[in-house]
Amino acid sequence: MSQPSPSPVPKRLPYAILFVSLFLGLAGSISGGSISAAAENLAAIKIGYLEPLDGLIIEAAEAEGYFQQEGLTLSKAPLTAGDLEIINPLEFSALVGNHRFLKLVGRGVKVGVTAGLYSGFLEILGQNANPGKITLVTSDPGGGPAAAAARYYQSKGVNIATDITWLTKDAEQLEGAVLTKEATVLARWEKRAAHHHGSSPAETLSGVGSDQAETENESRTEPANHSHHHQAAPSSPSHHQPAAKSAAAFEPLTVIFRASDHLPKAPAGVIGENPHAGHTSNHHFYESFVVILPDTINRDPAVAASITRALIRGAKWVGENQGAAAQLGLAKGLWSSSAAAEKLSAYMWMPRVSQAKEHLKIYIHQWRARQLIAPDTDESQFFNQIFWQALPDLT
Repeated sequence: MSQPSPSPVPKRLPYAILFVSLFLGLAGSISGGSISAAAENLAAIKIGYLEPLDGLIIEAAEAEGYFQQEGLTLSKAPLTAGDLEIINPLEFSALVGNHRFLKLVGRGVKVGVTAGLYSGFLEILGQNANPGKITLVTSDPGGGPAAAAARYYQSKGVNIATDITWLTKDAEQLEGAVLTKEATVLARWEKRAAHHHGSSPAETLSGVGSDQAETENESRTEPANHSHHHQAAPSSPSHHQPAAKSAAAFEPLTVIFRASDHLPKAPAGVIGENPHAGHTSNHHFYESFVVILPDTINRDPAVAASITRALIRGAKWVGENQGAAAQLGLAKGLWSSSAAAEKLSAYMWMPRVSQAKEHLKIYIHQWRARQLIAPDTDESQFFNQIFWQALPDLT
């Protein structure tokens, strides 16, 4: 089956406006249909996923019978950011993953974001809590930590387009960039958010990051469109970069902001495996979304509600059963170390529809403010073309 072709647009139009024009026919909502009727018209669904944690949600939903209860027969496939540039999207019903679904949008593929699944907690580290001119390094200019950091600095009155120089490095090179003063601050997700309650924002870390490597197979690639005059080109790994384990030889890094320090305490007597259950924070930010693809849009849009519901339940199960979820990931080959349970505890497993809408709007605003998309992009129109109301906001 041939891939959908973009609508003809004059070449002079900005890239982001091309995005918007491609989605003028996308439905704004999905009418409620019975699950049984949807299942009768759907022999199978296929879901792609970008990261091991995304795959874990799918595996959990399958193991717990959530897809079966929705009347769906599941197949799944891991994908890379590069795959999104070449796959036939009609072969997939949905995608679970981060903002890189925009690679499909750029190809003229109709998508519908229906929910957010898990969030990261922003952490900003530097050698000086008041660095003056800010050079901020992240592993992904369009990703969640960069958007959350931009929002944080905007709240402090900083013009993120003119007062911050943005750098991109591989995740393992972020600390080295700050320690060698190539950058003044780094922004990333916290690695152990569950362990940070009650710590002081003035806390310093000697050799920060040397005790926990990134989970296997979670390397990041760059988004489709991220060049502007403040954005340095992504750096390739080099043996000249100092390794994270050598950080102790330098001045310690200072915690400038750590979102988990600002989480409200759980009510007395509330005990559970998920340390963030019921918590909210202005600086946690969705890292993973449910994205409906043309297979579902074209065949039966009502199935989107069933897919989204099953994945939300899967994400909730992971958050409430992190030990069992880590073992499930091991059994399914998503990672090779039981230490993955630490990774699970560093995220907020609070899947929502309403917060996904809020966070997607923030992503779009930050992309436009930093010229990752055209500065004349109509943010509301762009949002309306890529969000799909498959379930009520309070789901």
